[in-house]
Amino acid sequence: MAPKNVEENYEIYDCCLIGAGVDAKYPGGFASFAAMALAEEIPFCNIRNSSEAGKAYTNITSKDKLPWGFKMESIGMRFLLPSPSKAIDTAAGAELAKTKFWLDAVMEHAFFEFKIREDVILTVKPAMIPGGIGPVGNQFAPTTAESSYIITNGTPYVKNRFSYGKRPIGIPRDTPIQGTLKFSEIGKELLTAMGDVGVLHFGTTAVPVVVNNTAIIELTLRGYRLVQQRGEWHFSAGE
Repeated sequence: MAPKNVEENYEIYDCCLIGAGVDAKYPGGFASFAAMALAEEIPFCNIRNSSEAGKAYTNITSKDKLPWGFKMESIGMRFLLPSPSKAIDTAAGAELAKTKFWLDAVMEHAFFEFKIREDVILTVKPAMIPGGIGPVGNQFAPTTAESSYIITNGTPYVKNRFSYGKRPIGIPRDTPIQGTLKFSEIGKELLTAMGDVGVLHFGTTAVPVVVNNTAIIELTLRGYRLVQQRGEWHFSAGE
């Protein structure tokens, strides 16, 4: 009997980071929202690997191609930004507004494309491909020092994603893939106006503890990777 690959549940994730100093540390990162507005496009899946960016931000090992065949069942995207209202002392209203706009407004002025080799198989708005994971909800209090705001792109329900259902997209081994996010002119104007990502304050005015804040765009591809069984190593163009 010819060797046969085994299907394993697998999720590919790749994150674009935005924040002070991020552009110098992480491939494809941006120092600010304003710097991101200047980019023609924001690439995913072919711009960084886990050894460069760290496994907290991507589990991609090769920027050029997938090391195994992959049956892609669904795609999801999340926009994340910790609220500066987590300060012990106070937080400026403008910084609070950045969190709100990043989480539920900016994504409405962008579109996302995914392609396999040179074939674009999907063109959608980010809000149409919710991540299906993470926290959800929002809360406000009377003062900026006490208020908080957190919301995610879609309810954290595993099936709340853009799904190919019972007909997953087959991606052969050694095949390049790429996701691309592009902002409209209105979106770029919003990003330019938002400027820097800002900082988080963990302390008081007398004893400040300041940490750079970081915004994240997270892309996830969920499906099944095709791996070889021990003792049945083989190679075929279609695996």
